[in-house]
Formats: sequence, structure tokens, C-alpha cells
Amino acid sequence: MKKYPCSILTFFLIMLFSVQIAAIQVKVIKKQINIREKPDMKSKILAQAGEGALLVVKEKKGEWYRVVLAENPPDNKQSGFVFYKVVEEVEEE
Repeated sequence: MKKYPCSILTFFLIMLFSVQIAAIQVKVIKKQINIREKPDMKSKILAQAGEGALLVVKEKKGEWYRVVLAENPPDNKQSGFVFYKVVEEVEEE
């Protein structure tokens, strides 16, 4: 019986990379929120976002979401933090 470990591994890698993963976004649910430099209420405010704004999540860190700052050009990946109680998760379509 022949073994095909390379073929099996290749198959699984193709399947893994062909699955499209939807990016997680959060929608602002308060009138206006602060986007902070660090996951701390006393941290410097980098930007603000209004109710209904969609923010792309880079990661979740405890009770905070690290989000991409939308006003930056696409090649600038600067990010900030928003507290979980001022946003709700939505799945990107």
C-alpha cells in the first residue's frame, strides 16, 4: 500500500486557503465614541466615530477591539482601541 503524505498535505492546504474568512466589523451604537491609543479609558484619544460607523476589527483584546482607523489611506494600517460596550459586532458582507 502506497502512502501519499505529500498529496494529503497539499489537499488540506488548498482547502484551508480556499475558505474565505469574513472580516469582523463593529458598528458604533452610541452617538459618538472615542478611538484610543491603548485599551484603557485614560489613554490618548486618536479619533472619534459617530453612530452607525463601521470599523474593521484587527483583534479583540479583553474588553477592547483594536480597529483600523478609517480616515487613513489604505496603505497606512494605524489602529486604535474601542470599548466593547459602545459597539456591536456585524459580519462583513
